[in-house]
This record gives sequence, structure tokens and C-alpha cells, in this order.
Amino acid sequence: TFYIKKACVKLGLYYEKNYQLIDAFYYDNKTFKIAVSSKDTLRAGKSLLRMANMQTSLGDYSGSKITAIDGIKYIKKTKDIRTLSGLYHSISVANRLQDNYTEALKYNAKALSLGKDSLSIQKIRIKNILIFKNTQALILENQKKYTEAITIFKKILANPAIKKDQNEYARVLNNLGYTLFLKDNKSKESKKMMYKSLEIREQSKDTEGVFASHIDMTNYFLKTDKARALEHANIAYQTAKKLKSLTYILEALGLIFELKEDVQQEAIEYHTTQL
Repeated sequence: TFYIKKACVKLGLYYEKNYQLIDAFYYDNKTFKIAVSSKDTLRAGKSLLRMANMQTSLGDYSGSKITAIDGIKYIKKTKDIRTLSGLYHSISVANRLQDNYTEALKYNAKALSLGKDSLSIQKIRIKNILIFKNTQALILENQKKYTEAITIFKKILANPAIKKDQNEYARVLNNLGYTLFLKDNKSKESKKMMYKSLEIREQSKDTEGVFASHIDMTNYFLKTDKARALEHANIAYQTAKKLKSLTYILEALGLIFELKEDVQQEAIEYHTTQL
């Protein structure tokens, strides 16, 4: 049983790395069932966290919250505050994507509150704390509280720890740039930040990050330069297909429909994807 569980964990990681989330979910679910039968509450909770995150990536936000809440029940029996904070964060992200901002902030606060001192921050890891703060700023941005969001993004970027992870640095830099644009669409700073972020993401081969950058760049040019906006939307669409994410594909196609006159081919693909 021990080795079967270990093999399932590795297969789950393998398929996730290859953006085959349904297969990854299958093996994580198998790991979870073995963990429950062997009374390994720690592994059960960790598997549920991975499954919740995958459900969010697949667009199943309600399912993600149910899975994460189930994970909390198992992890609370352990002393693993890193996984517990991750589960709270997962619920926060799912709520944000459903526009439930009050609940999103509530669970974001729960995740951040676990890092109450230097020892707990060390257990959770500073990188994860900064990810939680990035989510907090995104929720505020969604609520159009741009000044508050910008302040948080700038504080994250000023933290030396963020520069150790280029993908996270690029994510926050892009978020700051895009929020500056939302606050003032004439901001010269914002475009520079977003293109710098895209450059870093391309160099580090962060495919998901590249997709996010092109989506934001599409929205940046949406009302001022439709040709450039369409160029970014097309790249986002091709990147989404590499990621095999139905949610991302539909998001990119939605922008292409808004920008392109002849969308016959895209409409066929949209219909196929929906089915």
C-alpha cells in the first residue's frame, strides 16, 4: 500500500507537469483514497489540496471549494500549517473567481493569519505568504480598490524573497502593471511593467504565465489598438491549447470573438470545446 500510494503521488505530479489535469486528478484521488484507508490524514489533506487547485484550473470553482473544505477536516488533525494555509488560499481563489469577494477576503485572511510569527512563516514559507498577499491585492483590484491593491503589489516586489522566484516576480509585476492601467489607462509605467513580465515569463518558459500576460495585454489594447489586441488574443489562444485548459481556451476565444470579424473557424472550435 505504501509503495502504491507513493507511485500514485508521482504519477499525479507527472501528469500535472504535462498539463494533463484530468489524469493528474485521477491519480491524486487514488492517493487520497489509499491515504484514508491507511489513516494517513496528512497525505489525505495534501491530496485534497492538489485536487482543489486542479479543479480551480479546470474552472470547477464550486467543486474546488468543497474539496478544499474536506481537506481542512483532515489537515486540522495534523500540525501541517503549510497545507492548511494552502487549503484556505484555494477557497479564497475559488471565491474570487466567482466574484464572491467578501468570502475571498475572509479565507485569504485565514491563510495569512497562520503566519503569525517567524517560526510559522518559516513553516508556511515566505514565498507562499507572498502568494497569499498577491491574491489579497487581486481581490482588492476586483473591487476597484486600485490604490490599496497597488500598495500591496509594490510591497511584495520590494521583498527580497520574491526575486528568488522569477515566475512569482513576473506574476506580481504583471499584476501591478495591469492594476496601474485600470487606475489610469494613460499610465506609461503600466505597459513597460507588463512587457517586462512577459519577457521574464517567456525566458523561464512559464507557459501559464505567458497566457496570463497575453490576456492582460489583449485587454490593455482592447479599446485603443484592436490589431495588437487581436495579436495578443491569438497568442493567448494558442498557449491555452498547449496548456489543454478548457477554461483558458474559452477565455481567449471570447476575446477573439470580440475583436475579429470572421470567426467561423473559431466558432467551430468553441462549439467543439463546449461539447
